[in-house]
Amino acid sequence: SHSSDRKIAPLKPSLYLDFMRRTYSVINVTVKAGRHLSGNLTDKGVDSYVRIHIVGDKDHDDWVTYIRVNENDPVYNEECSIVVEKEKLYTFLQVSAWRVINARHVLIGMMSFPFSVINIQSKRLIGWFELLSPAIGRTSYK
Repeated sequence: SHSSDRKIAPLKPSLYLDFMRRTYSVINVTVKAGRHLSGNLTDKGVDSYVRIHIVGDKDHDDWVTYIRVNENDPVYNEECSIVVEKEKLYTFLQVSAWRVINARHVLIGMMSFPFSVINIQSKRLIGWFELLSPAIGRTSYK
């Protein structure tokens, strides 16, 4: 048998995120790291960044990390604070990872966290979260 001929299953791109509730209306989000962002072990590193967007919020610009160049498992360690007004508790915080290829921005994957999940008193949500396709990731993080 030729085991070397077997296709290696692509590794699932993921982000390590830390959501920390600071006060009733402020949530700190730290984008710590990414892994397998090229989607395949044999691929070279990618130029990537992470974007955070409040769905339905036209008042605030999206927050983005700096671009990490030529890395498959980048370390970001960047933090943003999000002020959550009461009416926003019914919306989602959308986290997406992007790669830059020849000045084009290509979506790697995304996930959405309902504020009702993040915004529980003294709750901390931390860990690796798999990046999902837009069809699923627009409303889910599982």
